[in-house]
Amino acid sequence: MTKKSQVQSLSGLTFFRAYPSYTRYWIANTISRMGDSIDSIAVMWMVLELTGSTLLMGTVMLCNMLPNILLGPFAGVLADRFNRKKLMIFSDIARGLLVTVLAILFMTDQLAVWMIFVVTALTSIFETAQHPARAAVRPSLVRIEDLITSNSMHSFSETAAQMIGLACGGAIVATLGIGGALLIDFLTFIISALLISSIKIPSTTSSDGQGSDLTVAQFFKDLGEGLNYVRSTRIIVICAVLACLINFLLAPLNVLLPVFAKVNLNLDVVSLSYVFLAEPISMLLASLVVSFITKKIGERWALRAGLFLLASGSILFYFVKSAPGVFVCLSILIFGVPIASAGLHTIMQRNTPADKMGRVSSVMSTLSLAAMPLSTATAGFLGEVIPLPALFALLGSLVAFFTVLFTFNRTFRSNTVLGAAGKLATDT
Repeated sequence: MTKKSQVQSLSGLTFFRAYPSYTRYWIANTISRMGDSIDSIAVMWMVLELTGSTLLMGTVMLCNMLPNILLGPFAGVLADRFNRKKLMIFSDIARGLLVTVLAILFMTDQLAVWMIFVVTALTSIFETAQHPARAAVRPSLVRIEDLITSNSMHSFSETAAQMIGLACGGAIVATLGIGGALLIDFLTFIISALLISSIKIPSTTSSDGQGSDLTVAQFFKDLGEGLNYVRSTRIIVICAVLACLINFLLAPLNVLLPVFAKVNLNLDVVSLSYVFLAEPISMLLASLVVSFITKKIGERWALRAGLFLLASGSILFYFVKSAPGVFVCLSILIFGVPIASAGLHTIMQRNTPADKMGRVSSVMSTLSLAAMPLSTATAGFLGEVIPLPALFALLGSLVAFFTVLFTFNRTFRSNTVLGAAGKLATDT
């Protein structure tokens, strides 16, 4: 959205009343994300209880991450070719059944560690298949003027759901056991599937629902079209680079911050835990105000502002000498994430045709996810040869440099509107 939009955007309860299908989608996604957070605690605790191995816990995380990185672009083709509503419902049901199988195996003492790896990988595959469909559907459920509100609501709900799920997950595992926690996750998938089944999703302008006609040759043709669109559309390339940049900065934080706190500031583990509270607090506060901020300054300046907050927070670590200082720096940095994300996603949605939304979303997601292990490994190496305060300042400076380089040019200032928003059609 820009300041020149002639139709007034909606917010708050008025927004939800105007878009009943989006409301049900939003509730479904929120409940599902909450279940995912509970599930992550239950599975990690399960591995710890069965093996006591941190290495195997890391392997489970790898099984969850790899399908997203390796299969993301292919999932985008499915989202643009098949009926997105059916794809989301099928994925929810499949994930729910897999979680139930895991719960039953655990409660009957028949669970082996390799089974956890397999179920985690399969669950991640279905999640990967579902993600571009959800991303493609969201802008089609609202008018173009309400994209910012839609993205802000999405950011807030995901953050809140994760916080609530993580906060409640331990208590649920302690009260109901690991099996009980997994069965609650199953219920969240079923509720999500039922809500999604009731929403009205506009058809895309091309081959939506034509998955039965998809051949191997057509599959790779569709994949190539999506990749070519990303490659040939400069503003989408810019968005992809900036998405990678955000994750490149964020990914090493949880690895480097404990080292920084212990080595440079001599903080104990209790102080560190208080410092890390800055992440959920800042994320939640930013999610509450991101819609207001973005509407006031526009999505392009919101993206710039969010990125500069990330950069500033990281650079300020160079001057930190105490735990409160770390808390402030981390708060500034994390506060910028939802603001930058809302701006970035709105720009991408406004510049992507509806029939390519799934593929473009999946390519961007894959690239940004791939940046995380790369940045963690790079930061880990650099942390051995560069003092950590200087490393944080270097990473922040790189973010600031690329923000100026990519967002203050003619391409970025263009205002093309090609996206799916505003096409509120009948049910598919």
